[in-house]
Amino acid sequence: MRLIIKDLKHWQKKRDILNFSILTLVTVILWIGFELYHTYSQSTINEEVQSHLEPFNPSLDQDVLTSLSDRQTLSEDLILQTPVPESELDTDSEASPSSTPISTASPSASPSL
Repeated sequence: MRLIIKDLKHWQKKRDILNFSILTLVTVILWIGFELYHTYSQSTINEEVQSHLEPFNPSLDQDVLTSLSDRQTLSEDLILQTPVPESELDTDSEASPSSTPISTASPSASPSL
């Protein structure tokens, strides 16, 4: 009788392990399936980026190219510099900043941007 009880307990343990393994496998398969569905059903691109992803028109605008080729450029001799207003050319010594030396900052241990 003792041999039968040991054999019965052995089979019960195997059956419990089998049931646990099957339930774990089903849970993992359902979990992976749900995550795949969730990943493929949601878009990760926001609307602002989506508007920039629209394809370009591959044809060239001939009018723009013609206007660019007809455009004239000035030579360096003809480019005028903007004159400085007289109000900025103050020759008054009172208006000029004092001639004190500028103190320099001591170098710091960490680099600054």
